[in-house]
Amino acid sequence: MEEQEPVDWNLLQHNPQAFFGLPISFDRKDLKRAYNVWLKRFKPEQYPTEFQRIRAAYELLESQLRFQRNQELPPEDSIRPTLSDTDPVSLPDNSGHSQEKQSPVEPVAFVRELLARKDREGAVLELSQKEQKTSFEYYALAVLSDFTQSCAEEDSTGFVDWILAGLETHRGDPSLLQLLRAYLREASMNKRDMKRILERIVTIFPNDWFYYLSEPLWLRFVHEVDWSTFVETLQQCDRMIRDPRQYGRLAFKTRLLRAALFRAPDDWCKETLDELEENSQSMNSSLLPEFEIVAGLLTLKQRAERFLSKGPMSERIFDSMRSYCEDSEEVWQKKIIASQAILAANPSAVLSEFQYTDIEAKDLVLPWIIVSSEVREQLGFVDESSESPQAYGNATISLLQEIDRSFAYSKITSNQRHKSLKTIGTAALSFLGVMLPGTILTMWLSSGINVRTAGASMILGTVVLLVSLLLSIGAVVWAFRNPIRRIEALYAQRLSKLLEEHYRDKGRAMVSRMLAATHLSFHDLLQVAFQCIHQQELAFGVSRVVPQYMRQDVGLWIYATAVRFQR
Repeated sequence: MEEQEPVDWNLLQHNPQAFFGLPISFDRKDLKRAYNVWLKRFKPEQYPTEFQRIRAAYELLESQLRFQRNQELPPEDSIRPTLSDTDPVSLPDNSGHSQEKQSPVEPVAFVRELLARKDREGAVLELSQKEQKTSFEYYALAVLSDFTQSCAEEDSTGFVDWILAGLETHRGDPSLLQLLRAYLREASMNKRDMKRILERIVTIFPNDWFYYLSEPLWLRFVHEVDWSTFVETLQQCDRMIRDPRQYGRLAFKTRLLRAALFRAPDDWCKETLDELEENSQSMNSSLLPEFEIVAGLLTLKQRAERFLSKGPMSERIFDSMRSYCEDSEEVWQKKIIASQAILAANPSAVLSEFQYTDIEAKDLVLPWIIVSSEVREQLGFVDESSESPQAYGNATISLLQEIDRSFAYSKITSNQRHKSLKTIGTAALSFLGVMLPGTILTMWLSSGINVRTAGASMILGTVVLLVSLLLSIGAVVWAFRNPIRRIEALYAQRLSKLLEEHYRDKGRAMVSRMLAATHLSFHDLLQVAFQCIHQQELAFGVSRVVPQYMRQDVGLWIYATAVRFQR
């Protein structure tokens, strides 16, 4: 077994793009592919700490893609910002005088030295009175503020106040920017502080950057305050933005709509969705999958009552998709994985709730399929079957032939024989009814004629007989043209109904067993089935129409997605 190369965790912290081996202009697929490589090596259940670090770096790069922020920023969980200028870090001495003439102090040692002092408040006062402070000194003040605040104080925003003060002076400092995002995502704060911080951020960044920096706090704010306060604050911040760029705003609105979807009024959701659709030409390509998911979830929300009435499997899907909107990624991913396990273990319940004729359900479960596929990719599931789906060609042929053998052809044959005999008997009686008068007339004309006129009488009788025959044939065809067509239509309708019943009662279960055995994707199985029918059409009977039924079968689509999580 080959030894794996050692991991440069320092590179992950300071340059995640290089850690993942991504090119300068990488896209979402590149990032996912690189991320999956590391997940195969550091599985979450075996290496939880390493997985969390890799996941944090992935989320940082993913957010930069969504917002089109091409700057290389340090990971959000970094606690060691770098100096953004060349000024030395001055360490206040115990007498209150700065040691400006000493050589620069290493940043971590600088903070440790300040924290080790008994007079921390004095050190904070001395450092805060400097007229020109470096970005790291603002960070040091933020750290010290947490240690110098009285335990009785409820205000927990001392840290973020110093970070924001630093950004007012050093607006482009990458360390302070990422520290702000990390704080807004994780720090505990009350509703009043949330609103105040959002309003202050927009005064510092009245441009497209505001949406990137404040998004973590908005996603919390929408669930903490009443809806009117949320809308009022959002509109107030939007009015302060003076930036023609739309990238950040569209990325922010897409994620915000997702977070607020099941809480917000339908009118607000529809208005926001319309705004995104109107600006779709300016939308970053990496936003399109999430936009399609949110649009589908809005439809699911509006038809929730009908969808939930299907049964417990539908309730699980709905609950998981609501978690996708409202919970953290770790929580909603676990819910989806647990739901997929239950769906995979209950194929009969899935197929019963989602009939193949349920066209409406297909649009409603599409977000579930897309999100499930993304979760599967992110967790590093190895998709062996998709590498060579043609290898399952023989198994697919056997499946179709089994469906043929189980079909009751006798139902069609006896039914058709009965209708055919009835039609033939009716036609024969009609023919005799037309021919009999012509025959009698001919015989009567021939009975009293002498020898001299016998030849002419025979000719006349023959003509009358032929005319009667032609008239009778024409009369039968004309009289039975519609019944014959109806019989053909009834036969085709009966055949179609029997095929549907057979697929519903037996065919779907057979296909589901093959999916469970092979873990083929639903798309791959369909592709192989159509190819088998095309290449060996004469080898199959009624099963030739099975792929057509499968293509619109929502239940099989859901089940195929579920069993692929069990690989």
